[in-house]
Amino acid sequence: MNLKTRVGLAGVANFEVRRARLWGRFFAAGRIVVALWLGVQWHLGLRHDISFEYGVLANWLVWSYFIIEMTTLTVLVRQKWRYLYQNVTYILIILLGIPLLLQIPIFIEYYDRWRILLVLVLLVPWLETCRAALSDNRLGTTLLSGLFIILFAGVLISGIDPAIKTPWDGIWWAVVTVSTVGYGDVVPVTATGKVFAAIIIIIGLGLFAVITANFSAIFVRRGVNERMSREYKAIRKLMEEMNEVRIDENRIMEDLSDIRDRLQRIEDSVS
Repeated sequence: MNLKTRVGLAGVANFEVRRARLWGRFFAAGRIVVALWLGVQWHLGLRHDISFEYGVLANWLVWSYFIIEMTTLTVLVRQKWRYLYQNVTYILIILLGIPLLLQIPIFIEYYDRWRILLVLVLLVPWLETCRAALSDNRLGTTLLSGLFIILFAGVLISGIDPAIKTPWDGIWWAVVTVSTVGYGDVVPVTATGKVFAAIIIIIGLGLFAVITANFSAIFVRRGVNERMSREYKAIRKLMEEMNEVRIDENRIMEDLSDIRDRLQRIEDSVS
């Protein structure tokens, strides 16, 4: 049982019909966008840069997204109860969103405090997929993972640390931190910000190690392919030469057979 299944975020199983799997991938990509938006909304809420009306509208859109996803995939999959059981966390998100949309004060306060945890929950399936892809040395997925880490870390640090005013400054800070360059023009000043920065630095070291390994794998694979191509051409040339030798042998055997027939006729004439 993998991580996604353990936390109730399994998505559509691989044995389901093709249409359900395609829609499952589509909604999985959409959840990444939703997670990014929740991070931005969390930041704007901390800065009081979003009005109450827009906040309510955003909550309705997020909740509607999960309703549409669960309804669509439940209709498409064959094993409906299995799908609902393995994605129970999404059902809980939908149920907990109802009192939020009804503007019950205690739930609004709870949601504002733990919105970032909802973002992490939404990222769990993506992290599992990313881990599997990184282990297979896929450069495209590695670069995409690095981009997402930078965006997420930039938005998060701008809400955590008051020295980083905007998400754009946070993204710039994340770029120089993940790359371990560290210009020092934008730095966190709080203890929480510094702890988060240390975590991002460690992630950056691991990420660039994976990128280096991916490039090494590409060059090694290219070298292996070139060597195999040369060996294939050499084997093909050898087979062509052997075929020519076989043709010459057949010609010689035909000449010998003709000579044998002539000799036989000469012996018959002499007799």
